[in-house]
Amino acid sequence: MDRKNSYAIEVSKVYEMINQINNDLENEEDMNDRSTKGIKKIIVKYALILVEVKQIKSYFNRLDSPFCFVHEHQFMLNALSEYVKATEDIVAAIKVESRVFTEKPYLIVLKIQNNATEKISKVAKLLI
Repeated sequence: MDRKNSYAIEVSKVYEMINQINNDLENEEDMNDRSTKGIKKIIVKYALILVEVKQIKSYFNRLDSPFCFVHEHQFMLNALSEYVKATEDIVAAIKVESRVFTEKPYLIVLKIQNNATEKISKVAKLLI
């Protein structure tokens, strides 16, 4: 298998991992639970996701992209960085004490995370 195909397979794996995270979040029943217990579960869920997306970003950063994909590789890395930052901001925006899960800070960073997902998707579809 040539280097371009191997790289495309790795990009596909990263793309699928991010999609799986997003699908899990969309289908998570606790995401609609605004009780203190529900909000704590959401915080834990996002904290675990944060660890996972940092590992994905680190993994992708170590990939050796073919020269013809250097620009796309950097774009994907930037999008993954945005996704990590947005996930960090989501964790910071959710407060148990004041139950501010649905307030503006959360919704703003959720939109940023979704935009990063779109960028990841765009690059992955070019390379897959």
